[in-house]
Amino acid sequence: MPAPTLDQLLQAQQQQQQAGGGGGGSGVGPDVPHPRWVRVNTLRAGVEDVVRQLEEHLSKTTKASSGNGGGGRVLRDPLLPDLLALPPGTDLHAHPLVAGGCCVLQSKASCMPAHALRPDPGWTVVDCCAAPGNKTTHLAALMANR
Repeated sequence: MPAPTLDQLLQAQQQQQQAGGGGGGSGVGPDVPHPRWVRVNTLRAGVEDVVRQLEEHLSKTTKASSGNGGGGRVLRDPLLPDLLALPPGTDLHAHPLVAGGCCVLQSKASCMPAHALRPDPGWTVVDCCAAPGNKTTHLAALMANR
């Protein structure tokens, strides 16, 4: 899937605002909690594999906490192909995918600059953003680390 154009990003933002979407691009009202955004580090893992592992994790944790086995859904963002939305409050800080660098807990807004830049492998990119470097690692992934 090609990276979205700036016009597509702006159009999606405008549609969310018109629909009464809350901040952070979640597409939900201001009184509804935002999803837990997770960026897949495509240098270390494939998106489909991460989706499968997170769905298994959510199924187990939801079943254990509620006893109903309902599980949670992992949704792929329609514009940012490496971004996933998980149920609000999902805690992945200790999950092996995060600890191993396969996933980054990063807001949707923080993922947009790298996709808006649309870097090609081989470009020279200078990081002029503040720490901790999530946008830089995102750019590296989009550039296939070249």
